[in-house]
Amino acid sequence: MANHCIHVGYVAVKDQSVISVRKCVVDLLVQLKQAVLTELKDRTLQPLPETVIKVIQLYETKNSRHSTMIVGTTLSGKTVTWRVLQASLSRLCKEGETGIAIVKVLMYCLNRQD
Repeated sequence: MANHCIHVGYVAVKDQSVISVRKCVVDLLVQLKQAVLTELKDRTLQPLPETVIKVIQLYETKNSRHSTMIVGTTLSGKTVTWRVLQASLSRLCKEGETGIAIVKVLMYCLNRQD
């Protein structure tokens, strides 16, 4: 059996550990989904499945890309998506969750357009 490495997020693992890493990633996404739902409710927003999916998609995109640009029409949920992701990851970090890319998120706005 060859010792091939597979990269998942920021973790490189051997072939034997692929199943445990997949379980870890699935567990992390379940925790993230619960944090997103809690955050949406705390902000008195409707926890629509489409919103939850977009937040998780943004999380996955941020983990696989160097930079991300969120584009869309007015009132399409761009700001809500990244702010809920930021708050959800910070909430998981504060609760002591550990996992791939669970860190307190700091935000710096450049070129604000308020």
